[in-house]
Amino acid sequence: MKLPHEELPDLSDTEAIELLKIHAASCENATDNERMQSGFMFSLYHWNDKLNPENLKQVMACIKALGPSWSSGSIPSHTMADLWTIIHLGNWYLHDPSRIQRRKQVLAPDELDVEEEWLDCIGSAVMAFLHFNDAPAAFSQYNEHIAKQRARNTRDVDLP
Repeated sequence: MKLPHEELPDLSDTEAIELLKIHAASCENATDNERMQSGFMFSLYHWNDKLNPENLKQVMACIKALGPSWSSGSIPSHTMADLWTIIHLGNWYLHDPSRIQRRKQVLAPDELDVEEEWLDCIGSAVMAFLHFNDAPAAFSQYNEHIAKQRARNTRDVDLP
């Protein structure tokens, strides 16, 4: 049985960089505007709908594609800026008191916790690749999160 991070799609560096821009909302191309609005940062900021787990998978797939090269060379500044945007602003959106109250009005109670787990998964993966180039460590938190979500979803299906 594959670990959850092994199920992530394989992306080329170019695909990963472009997808990361969409999720960090840093695209300069107007045609990507619609994709950005359904991406990771917009979903955290606007709170219009439920969280989209596909966004986490796509960001983690970007890290899977790009991360192994980070400890052995320079990282393009736009890539680091996109990662930092997701991690830093994501946490700011998550913990800002005025936003928390609004979020509680539109999200299921556990979605704030899920958001925090997502940001921890991303931050841990980036750190593990930057410091150790260690893929198992980079994806351990993501694998645990996905396993927990799958167990919860299975349990929810079994409920009468």
